Amino acid sequence: MKTHPDANIFPRIPQEELELLAEDIRDNGLREPITLIEYKGEKVILDGRNRFSAAQLAGIEPTFEEAPADTDTLAFVVSKNLTRRHLNEDERGVLVLIIVKRRGVKASKGRPPKSEKLASGPVSISTAARQAGFTGEGGGGRKAVRQAVELGEAAGWVPTTKEYTPEQKTEAKAAIEAIQNRDEGVSLSKAHATVFPKAVKKTTQDDAVESLVAHAQRVRDEYGLNIEELVEAIDYGLRDNEAGGKGETE
Repeated sequence: MKTHPDANIFPRIPQEELELLAEDIRDNGLREPITLIEYKGEKVILDGRNRFSAAQLAGIEPTFEEAPADTDTLAFVVSKNLTRRHLNEDERGVLVLIIVKRRGVKASKGRPPKSEKLASGPVSISTAARQAGFTGEGGGGRKAVRQAVELGEAAGWVPTTKEYTPEQKTEAKAAIEAIQNRDEGVSLSKAHATVFPKAVKKTTQDDAVESLVAHAQRVRDEYGLNIEELVEAIDYGLRDNEAGGKGETE
């Protein structure tokens, strides 16, 4: 049976896991039916590709349910798989690109609310990141999203005015596909360093700035400092350290 294109944004489970799933279905039956939807004149699988294959392997006749014709298929698939799979940051980064590629991208207008659902129209990068499971906490997620977006720009998935060489375009597309397929030894950081070799040092600097900004925000909030007071305190502290901790220099 054919599958819906949106169902294929997540890789299939490995053969070993498929055999274990088939064994479980053989012993306990198919607990969750296969979701079908009408697509181009025929019924295709929207959710349950692995369960369908495992049921066939187990010799069990699968059960089906049909999604309404107006179902937002991308939102449905993302929602189902985010609660079911353990995606690492690299895979979530690629998911950001998939959402943007399918929805289209628009300029960000502030941080989206946590309750925001997967929109049916164009989305900002920050909205796509939240919908892919990034909480916005910690610097690692921001780095993964930034690297993924830059690879997406080179691959032609994200609109940009930047120009890239044919080699960069090819390498970016191959890296995205490899991460999506969970190829061993492939990561966003390694792919980014390969496609943008001159950006490695800049990325390190960006990480340092992000860490400093995050710490400064915590200090500002804890002590109730405004921006001017915070900058003055940092300047004083730096000069004091350079003077060997002997107080303010002349």
